[in-house]
Amino acid sequence: MIIVDRIRESRKLAHARAWVARYECYAIPGALLVGVAFDFLTFRTLHIESAITLLYVHLQVAFVLMVGMAFSDEYLLHHRARVLSYARLAAPFVLQISLGALLGASFIFYWFSGSLSLSWPILLIVAAVMVSNETMRDAFQEPRVQWSVFTYILIAMGMLILPFWTNRIGWEIFVLASVMASVVIMAVLFVLQRFVGRVHDQLASTVKGVALVVVSMGALYALNIIPPIPLSVRTAGVYHDLYRDGSSYRVLAEHESVVQMLIPGQRVHAQAGERLFVYAAVFAPAHVRTRIVHEWQSYDPRTRRWMTRSRPSFVVSGGREQGYRGYSYSDQVTQGLWRVNVQTEDGRTLGRLRFRVLGFSNATEFEELKK
Repeated sequence: MIIVDRIRESRKLAHARAWVARYECYAIPGALLVGVAFDFLTFRTLHIESAITLLYVHLQVAFVLMVGMAFSDEYLLHHRARVLSYARLAAPFVLQISLGALLGASFIFYWFSGSLSLSWPILLIVAAVMVSNETMRDAFQEPRVQWSVFTYILIAMGMLILPFWTNRIGWEIFVLASVMASVVIMAVLFVLQRFVGRVHDQLASTVKGVALVVVSMGALYALNIIPPIPLSVRTAGVYHDLYRDGSSYRVLAEHESVVQMLIPGQRVHAQAGERLFVYAAVFAPAHVRTRIVHEWQSYDPRTRRWMTRSRPSFVVSGGREQGYRGYSYSDQVTQGLWRVNVQTEDGRTLGRLRFRVLGFSNATEFEELKK
């Protein structure tokens, strides 16, 4: 009877493995997309603190699964365990959901926390990792690749989560996230290599891969390519007038048609010496106070360079879901191309508002908006 039961169990396990082998090419990327979709829904419907908590859970799940998969592979080489075998078959799909959520979260925050013209390399890297996770599936089964990718995830999530715990933002958070990720990964690899043959055989190359990720992230941060997450510009615009009205702001904007709204950059009609205002709402974690700079620049067609005209700044306090509202103004705006870089005090660009100043026109229509 025991032999018959074992034969039945073996057949069921064989059927399960056959099903996984048949549909893995669809299920694995599908699970990754589920994780990414989870992020878009999460950040649209939940408060940011709740979304961060869920990402922390995904981080723990991914970490436990990666360690558990390594140990289970080693154990199943020498032992028969029905429950563990089924769990091992399901683990990659659950792992893909968590990795999809984590990679999607970093992509979303990099997208909204920086200027695309500056942050496109890191966005391209994250997108490439997400795509290659499917197209290079065999390579992603190797410990050296898995732990290198997870090192990036730990650093990115550390930069995102630590400001909510420490109430600080800046280069020290990046350093702390990098150090914590390196220590955790090295400690885990040290333990795994003693018990898991594949990890032991690839230990040297895995350590090199982890070190390469840490150094590369440091270089990208130093070059201002990695934006200062979780700070992000929620909304920004250039206006003819701005004043405080109770707990809101009132701005005087030029009326734009639907077609004009679809064209990148604003068009502003102004007289010589007229004061123009730039309004921007910047999100920051609760209890965080940091200085935001508005760098006003005009384009010089003769030198083909952007010339800085002024750098007014103000302090923002975090906690408001729609972002802390602040503004700056300039009385020296001339006709031509302009841009205002919304930056941190150390020069990291959160967003960039481009607009063209044209001569004043009596046909210009204005409308008052509430912010």
